[in-house]
Amino acid sequence: MININAAPAATGDGKFVIMKAYKIPCMTKLMSMLIICGSAGFAYPWAKQMVLEKWASQVRIDGKRIVYSGSAMGLFGVWVKIFIYNMLTMGLYGCCCGGWEVETYVDKHLDWN
Repeated sequence: MININAAPAATGDGKFVIMKAYKIPCMTKLMSMLIICGSAGFAYPWAKQMVLEKWASQVRIDGKRIVYSGSAMGLFGVWVKIFIYNMLTMGLYGCCCGGWEVETYVDKHLDWN
């Protein structure tokens, strides 16, 4: 259940609550798209970091806050690795495993508060 602009859910009831989900995340995503386009894609890790931090600050699950502890440089390292493997495998790595690398990095850096 997604409840927009509601108070945090009580612990243990299994509710997924997004706080203030109207203007701020949309503006953050718009700014990240502008950053990515303006840098020809090289600032992707920093833009993704910005969106992830904003998302994590506004999500509550069972009343607990999600904290994203990753860094833009860590995402940049994953991005460079995917780029190099894509060059070596002529794009096959990106099609098969590249997206999972980024998702795995993000999952490893999500903590409950």
